[in-house]
Amino acid sequence: MQLKRTELIAALEEVKPGLATKDIIAQSTSFVFAGDSITTFNDEISVWKPFKSGIEGAVRANELYSLLSKIKDEEIEIGIVENELIIKGKRSKAGIKLEAEIMLPLDEVDIEHTKFTKLPDNFLKAISIASYCAAKDLSKPLLTCVYIDGDTVTASDDFRIIQVNFDAEVKSDPILLPASVVKFLVKYDVKRLSHSPGWIHFHANDGLIFSARVLAGKFPEVEQFLKVKGKELHFPAGVLEMLDRAGVFTADSASGDFVSVTVEDRTMTIKGKGDYGWLEETANCKYKGEKIEFDVDPSFIKEILKDLRKCIVGENALLFEGDNFVHVVALV
Repeated sequence: MQLKRTELIAALEEVKPGLATKDIIAQSTSFVFAGDSITTFNDEISVWKPFKSGIEGAVRANELYSLLSKIKDEEIEIGIVENELIIKGKRSKAGIKLEAEIMLPLDEVDIEHTKFTKLPDNFLKAISIASYCAAKDLSKPLLTCVYIDGDTVTASDDFRIIQVNFDAEVKSDPILLPASVVKFLVKYDVKRLSHSPGWIHFHANDGLIFSARVLAGKFPEVEQFLKVKGKELHFPAGVLEMLDRAGVFTADSASGDFVSVTVEDRTMTIKGKGDYGWLEETANCKYKGEKIEFDVDPSFIKEILKDLRKCIVGENALLFEGDNFVHVVALV
């Protein structure tokens, strides 16, 4: 079958998030072709995309993608000879092992469903913001998720809580979506969702389906912690640049991407410390009161401070409240 090489590469790019880095299960590092579609599955994410190739079987992803990236022919011919996927250009020919038997448990994902729910316009932006606050500690599995329920998405790592409002209600049972998959999901222009047992499926208008395994359980009640009363703290001009500079050392830190913020005697001090260096910077700020100390993800707080330059300092926490979100940070 004749194919445009760049179109095949683009299709493989779109399904890549469903690949495993190692063969956790058989064929989890492979592209699975089914004649008119391509699928990947790594037990946490599966991506299915309609694409006519005429090929049926599993091909190792690394070799296929690398080869296609290095071939210069725009038109290629692909076919199967015995147990190999044969790729021909004008002056070259290559064979890659193809496994005709599909061993991935794709039936478990079950994307053959008809009931779809329209997603709010700001769905992807809201879950992306919330995912910054999810826990990374796998001993607290529920807190490693963003919790989608009705018209809000909530996340917490036991030190921070955020609740973001959607533009409209998500008409679905509550969803515990692992925050680790959000960074992949937000790359797609998904418009609808549907369910199957243990999985949530996000549908794009071009037919692509991004599926993620969801957790079962009840997310902790957080409403009582979202009500904070106290004094206003105004962040100084230049705070975004200060966070940028401090974040240089925390971005790849083994202990996590956090900067420390201290407010005392009308002075705000921001410190970033990582494995290979540190930075400390001060600025004047309008605040009178007890000493304040807290740790925060610099990328996340920069997003908040682009539109909001003040917060409420309570007895045990800070409250940031915008037009469509509430964010609480525990004081050190």
